[in-house]
Amino acid sequence: MARFTLRELDNGKTLRVPLGSTIEIELWENATTGGRWRVETAGHGELVVESDFFRLAPSAETGGGGFRQLVFSAVAPGEANIELWYGRSMVTSEDAWRRFKVHLQIG
Repeated sequence: MARFTLRELDNGKTLRVPLGSTIEIELWENATTGGRWRVETAGHGELVVESDFFRLAPSAETGGGGFRQLVFSAVAPGEANIELWYGRSMVTSEDAWRRFKVHLQIG
C-alpha cells in the first residue's frame, strides 16, 4: 500500500490517502528542553497508531535533539484529523508550544 511521509511543512494540509495506507509523521523534538510531541486526536476509528519513537539527529550527541516519528495506518474509510501537540509532559495541550494538524480523506 501507499506510504506518506509528512513533516512540519505539511502542517494544515488536507490529503487523500487510500485505505490501508501508512502515514508517517516526522517532527523535530528536543526532549532535553522538556518538550515532546503527543497525539491529541487520531480520527475516530479510521486510524491506528502503529508506532511512536524518538530518533536522535545524526549530528547530535547524547541528550541532543532529533525527530519524533509517529506512524499511523488508515484502517477504515472516512475523514479523520491527526492533531499533535508539542510541550512539557506536566502541562495540558492548551499550553502547547507548537501544534501540528493534517486532515485525511481516507478511501
